[in-house]
Amino acid sequence: MTGGLVACTIGTRQYAMRGADVREIVRAERMRPSGRSDGSTGTLVVAGNSIPVYSLGAVLDNTTASSASGAAGTDAAPSGHHIVVTHGSQGPIGWLADRIVRSHLTERFDVLPLPFLTSVSNGWFEGVLIVEGSPLLLLSPRRLDPRVARDRARSDAAIPETDAPAASPSADAGPPLVVMFSSPALPRCGAPRYALSARRIAAVVQSLDVTPVPGCPPHVTGVAVWRGLVMPVIDFRPTGERTTIEGTRFLIARCGRTLRGGSVAFAVDSELGLHKPTAEDREADGDDSTPSFIAGMFNVLGDRLALLDLDTLLCSSGAQ
Repeated sequence: MTGGLVACTIGTRQYAMRGADVREIVRAERMRPSGRSDGSTGTLVVAGNSIPVYSLGAVLDNTTASSASGAAGTDAAPSGHHIVVTHGSQGPIGWLADRIVRSHLTERFDVLPLPFLTSVSNGWFEGVLIVEGSPLLLLSPRRLDPRVARDRARSDAAIPETDAPAASPSADAGPPLVVMFSSPALPRCGAPRYALSARRIAAVVQSLDVTPVPGCPPHVTGVAVWRGLVMPVIDFRPTGERTTIEGTRFLIARCGRTLRGGSVAFAVDSELGLHKPTAEDREADGDDSTPSFIAGMFNVLGDRLALLDLDTLLCSSGAQ
């Protein structure tokens, strides 16, 4: 294939590859056990040469093996499974998936860049496509190739440049308004509500379509697309405590200079309020248990309020 897209389904998830990266698509019955210790599922003869076949699901997410990975160590793959052969970093390579569909798109498609999540996830994917109104992760087969040791020297603390720097307030702007909110997705901090400068708030939206991204830190549930911007969605609760309720509201916030003005989204409760700091606001006494991502505790209108330092929260958690 030289154009369009190839969609690979792994369980309930779907990924895309460029048609130009795909050499051929074959039935999994052609695969033979490899007997190798390199993690490959089997081997496949292509143009007279034996190439390794890897379970795409196992490579992307070792903790959530897809049904395709059940073919490992068997003489034949289950019926209905397919292998897509692509150009890898060390020659042809096969990827075993539950289902593979060719899409001969004629229109030009734009690849939206991923925000920096980790060196692993950003290496695996070229970016995000919007296909029929839904986001789809675009795989990079050459960088996904397990036969090459990935460059892990790049620190996950490195923050790339972005085209959306945080706006700097004018000198005579005065005390900024703050948005007061509670969020089930943020870590507990000793106060029932958080405060964040209104200048950092990009939007509050009724819902977001969150796409999981393999290789992310545990608190990054995936990415969402809002007005052409791809941003991470964060949730610090254990996976079993997270809920996906229809109509969940999300706050989209811009980070500061430390994170080059990138944006993140997280769930918030329905009650949000605006407050202009006054001389009557009293700083509450803190103690050693106050988390580092809280810039200060305040008593505002009888409520205890935690001023959120979003950059410190994300940097200390590896969510850059």
